[in-house]
Amino acid sequence: MKKILFFIIFCFPFIVFAQCKDSLCQPNAYSHCGPDYSPVCACDGKTYRNACVAEVGACISPGGHVDGPCGDFDIDFFPNLISSSPEGVGHLSIYMKFPGTALITIYNSMGRLEFEKSFSTNEYSSLIPGANPYDLYEAQAFQRDVYILVVTVNGSPKTVKFIKVDNGK
Repeated sequence: MKKILFFIIFCFPFIVFAQCKDSLCQPNAYSHCGPDYSPVCACDGKTYRNACVAEVGACISPGGHVDGPCGDFDIDFFPNLISSSPEGVGHLSIYMKFPGTALITIYNSMGRLEFEKSFSTNEYSSLIPGANPYDLYEAQAFQRDVYILVVTVNGSPKTVKFIKVDNGK
């Protein structure tokens, strides 16, 4: 009986973890998984931007993830280098599990509020329609600086840093 108890307590967590990660896989952070933002919650407790990133970039075993983020919401922002040129715009997507409102705020490196906008959705487990993606043209007029984008849902914030590389028009 003691041997069985020892196996369950000490070995079972390693067996479960081994099923989560593909032991033969080498993580490839440079693999192109496409622009699709469909967040998945993997068995390692992390949210990945899509199933390909989880499986190829983090070696999560196929089937080792479920649709949607691990928390109540997730954000995706790219690129993190913004310019005043037409192709230098940032794209923000917000995925929420429950209906509600997401507040977007952007602060400059000195903590000054530069931008604020809110989005609402009545849908469950979906991208907010107005932010799928929301093209952040407003940031193209910002001065050259480092900025912090904060998305807050139900009092819980997620942050992303980005850089404006040239002076606004």
